[in-house]
Amino acid sequence: MCSEAKSKVDQFSAQGIAITLNALAKLNMYDEELVGGMIQQAKFKIGAFTSQGIALTLNALVKFEVYDEDFVVEVIKTAKQIQNFGAQNISVVLNSLAKFGVFDRGLVHHLIDQAKNQTADFSSQAVANTLAALAKFEMYDEQLVKALLQLNLRDLTPEGIASILNAMAQFRLYDEAQIVRMIQAAKSKVTEFNMQSLAITLNALARFGVYEEELVTKLIDIAKAKVSECKVIDVSFLLNAMAKFGVYDDAFVTQMVNATKEHVSELNAPELANTLNALAFFDIDDEPLIRSLIEAAKNITEKLQIDEIASMLYALAKFQMNDKKLVAHLIKSAKEPGAMVTWHIGHILFALGTFRKKDQAMIKLLTKEAMTKDEFSPVDAADVRAGLSQLGIKDEKLLAHLQAAEKVHWRRHKSS
Repeated sequence: MCSEAKSKVDQFSAQGIAITLNALAKLNMYDEELVGGMIQQAKFKIGAFTSQGIALTLNALVKFEVYDEDFVVEVIKTAKQIQNFGAQNISVVLNSLAKFGVFDRGLVHHLIDQAKNQTADFSSQAVANTLAALAKFEMYDEQLVKALLQLNLRDLTPEGIASILNAMAQFRLYDEAQIVRMIQAAKSKVTEFNMQSLAITLNALARFGVYEEELVTKLIDIAKAKVSECKVIDVSFLLNAMAKFGVYDDAFVTQMVNATKEHVSELNAPELANTLNALAFFDIDDEPLIRSLIEAAKNITEKLQIDEIASMLYALAKFQMNDKKLVAHLIKSAKEPGAMVTWHIGHILFALGTFRKKDQAMIKLLTKEAMTKDEFSPVDAADVRAGLSQLGIKDEKLLAHLQAAEKVHWRRHKSS
């Protein structure tokens, strides 16, 4: 059949190209010559592609791991002109572009605007794919995201659960009821999680500060059994989650740390921050690794998020590595607008105190943020007190607030 298709590839219509590529992808039948020929024909006939044709074609190319820049550029131009994208096609196109690492602001806005008018048509998997893409693009549209999260999400795959939790964490959307639903869904399919989906899920829960012992224990046990499948991003997520949850397994952590040493140059900002934070929390004083991670952090050009800033500062402080240029850059970045949670406040104040950095603007921002939090864990509160003490600051009002906020934490923790 493939031989016949190759001989007649120029006779395929736009619809025929899309349907054929989709069928081949579903059958996991990749024929380089045939797929390449169809992509070339698709470029010639791009104007005839419908929204479904674009979605099917992009989805197939993602599955084949075939990226043709010229074709994708033409797809984006064409997609911007189409006004009748359906919910499923929107999710597939966004997800495909995200997986290719291609961001076109105009097209993403175009698809978001169309999605807002048909949120009820999104399946659970379409919600997961759409949120995963928006998180990857760092495009938060409050109306769309909240509308999608309000849908009755059922029959999610482990990958879908991970995508939704990760997007919520990325967008700082702490919705307790939705998180509980995702945890219950994860428990029901816990044996189906692969290394990537369990690492993402654990990392998202850690970012929320939500420790569900049964789920966390089972996912970590699965990770131990599949450690050979770990990619560098999975390692950083797992280390971060285990550090945040205070879960330590010497042999497993050692395996992951050793795996990191071979891939430091591949780590991006979140992965560097996660790894440094975990090494600091577990008191793993591997100086060559720590220095290589710090050098890599100094070369980051992407904008840092508050999670990454707080984690890096905390690690530098714990290891007594006052790299003045990096510390100054991190503190400056922390002053930019953005929602803080209690561990951010504790980590940054701890670092300021350790390095005796009396940055009045930063201290004022952190103390103001701390006063807005009605609950502090003992660990975060201790970091705040340590930072204030080392800076020689006696803020009685804040100290009293911390004491009350810790009591709230204990009451809630006991009741749960």
